[in-house]
Amino acid sequence: MKDPVNGTARVINDGGLKATVSGAMRVPLDLMVQADGVSSHLVHVIPRHPEAGKWPSIGQTLPVVLDRADLQRVEILWDQVPSLMDAMKAREAQRIEDAQHD
Repeated sequence: MKDPVNGTARVINDGGLKATVSGAMRVPLDLMVQADGVSSHLVHVIPRHPEAGKWPSIGQTLPVVLDRADLQRVEILWDQVPSLMDAMKAREAQRIEDAQHD
């Protein structure tokens, strides 16, 4: 990337599971991307496959790096995406905390 900046991307849509010519599986994503100094914009990406248990869901916000020199170039920071199990545990902890304050 020529001019990278950290930002976030909200998953707007996924295009369903697709097989590539080599047989690898990919899921195209439509992301609403934003970062400091960059207007929010829609990007269509076909990301590399994440670690097991980290595939994003529609509405989820993901950490990304985008290139201010090419706003269509976005890389998802999979190592910073919580696993599905971690996300479930966090939601459950939040529900318990909310219930204790009711």
